[in-house]
Amino acid sequence: MLVISHTQMGAFERGAEDGFLERLRGHLARRHPAFLPRFPRPVQTLILARMTERARSRGATWESSIALYCDLMEGVAPNFDAVPEIASAIGPPDRGADERIAALAERVPAQAWARAEAGRDELALYAPVGLDDASPAERLAAALPLVLWDSVTADGAVAAAERALALAARHGFAEHAGGLADAGLALAGWQALYGSTPAARSASWLRDVSDPGRPAAERLALLRLRIMLDHGRRV
Repeated sequence: MLVISHTQMGAFERGAEDGFLERLRGHLARRHPAFLPRFPRPVQTLILARMTERARSRGATWESSIALYCDLMEGVAPNFDAVPEIASAIGPPDRGADERIAALAERVPAQAWARAEAGRDELALYAPVGLDDASPAERLAAALPLVLWDSVTADGAVAAAERALALAARHGFAEHAGGLADAGLALAGWQALYGSTPAARSASWLRDVSDPGRPAAERLALLRLRIMLDHGRRV
């Protein structure tokens, strides 16, 4: 009789999960080439783990429903499930969640998807779902070592988060639709990627980002676009 030990079973399960994450990585990279492929492979794996954790917390168990959930996080908004109509359509994390997730496109009105896009919170791609109710500093500190893997360490993440949040508040992003922590993600990128560059500090785009006469959402979008163009990072 074949006997499989707990150690062997654990190895099988880890192998299956690793295989799924690799297939999912390839799928999302093809669908959204400007996102995951811009990160080093080890960081891609960590981001995927956070995204799938969020999908599973909503009851997704099928590979197809997890993949759809992650696709919606990238294509619509990382926090699309925060919109009440969408959250209601997803329902509780029970045995019917997979079917409900698979049918979201038919069950959610266009206006709800538009509200999800307008209130997008990029931090939901990078921060653990367990920190959704934590302070902005805690959420941001958990995300920064992934987004800024080459400049922010786990030990320095809290200090970097606090500096970014202070800068975000100083530039009037406290009322941004995605929240102060979401704005702080972009401001942390600004500090890490441009902070010590004299040419960047005097650039015309930076004056636009700092212009209090412009709406906060517009200024933040300009900053994110510049960081994507210059550094290929979604912050």
